[in-house]
Amino acid sequence: MSLSREERQKSFLSLKARSSFHFLSKSLLTGERKMFLIDSSAWIEYLNPNGSKKVKARVREILEKDTAVSCGIVIVEILRGAKNEKTFQLLKETLCSLPQIQMDKTVIERAAEWGFKLDRKGKNVSTTDLFIAAAAQEKAAVVLHLNSDFEAIASVVGVKQEKIYI
Repeated sequence: MSLSREERQKSFLSLKARSSFHFLSKSLLTGERKMFLIDSSAWIEYLNPNGSKKVKARVREILEKDTAVSCGIVIVEILRGAKNEKTFQLLKETLCSLPQIQMDKTVIERAAEWGFKLDRKGKNVSTTDLFIAAAAQEKAAVVLHLNSDFEAIASVVGVKQEKIYI
């Protein structure tokens, strides 16, 4: 997941721009603009030097429009895969600077309820994806992803999701 200097500059908002991004984040989290919670499946493809151009373009578009949000679980999933300490610190600083959707009691209860419903319908999805979907639902964000768990979740509970087919 090593990023070149050019990729960092193009792919993530510059740290100087983050100071103005904090001002924007309040409007994002109150639902005034369409937000996207980028799942780790999309981040991993985006950060891969040989990753899909389609994924890279979509994630870049979301970042450039300042409509990306995150949550703790996605950040943990990405940081665990960092190749070295330098990459870990860069990713941590950048991902943690995005507006964060908190994993509060409402999100936890929603994820548990959805998991219960999905299990009863014979649809097995990962617990982490349940948390991510529940967090996105909390702020009416769209989950941008590459895996089928979010489609299964959406088929039962209607969470907004956008799958990128590669």
